[in-house]
Amino acid sequence: MRPTRIRAHGEALVSKDSNSPSRQLLNQLSFVLLPPDGEPNFWTVLPSDDETADELRGRQYGSQFTEAILSGLGTLTLSEIIQAMPRPLGSLEHGFLSTVALAIGVGPDIARAAVRYATDKQKVELADGEGVENEGQRKSGRPSLEK
Repeated sequence: MRPTRIRAHGEALVSKDSNSPSRQLLNQLSFVLLPPDGEPNFWTVLPSDDETADELRGRQYGSQFTEAILSGLGTLTLSEIIQAMPRPLGSLEHGFLSTVALAIGVGPDIARAAVRYATDKQKVELADGEGVENEGQRKSGRPSLEK
C-alpha cells in the first residue's frame, strides 16, 4: 500500500493534469464533478422522493468508491466526500457510507458480495412496489439472510 502524503495548506487535492492517476480514478466516480480548471466537487448528487431508491443508489456509489480505493485512489478523498455531503445526511448518503464502512470492516470481497445481495433484493422490492418479507423475517420480526 502506498503511503498517504499529507497535502500542504492551499495545495490542490487533485492534480489538474488530466492524465494524473488520481484524476482518472475520480473521473470514474459518477457522484464527483471534476471541472478541467477548478477544484473537484466530491458530492454532486441530489436525493429523489424515493428513500429506498436513494439508499440503493448510495450503495452503488459506495461500491464505485471502494473499487477506486482498491485501484489506488487515496483514502484522504473519503474525508473530502463526507465534507461535501449535505447535513443532515439522507438515505443516499447513508447508503454510501454504510457500503464503505462494510468494505473497511470485512474486506472488499465480502463487501462486494453483501452489496450485490442487498442490491438484488432491493431491486425485487422496488419492482413489487412493496417490501418483500421472507418466512424468517415474518417469524422473528427481524430481517433474515434467506434468499
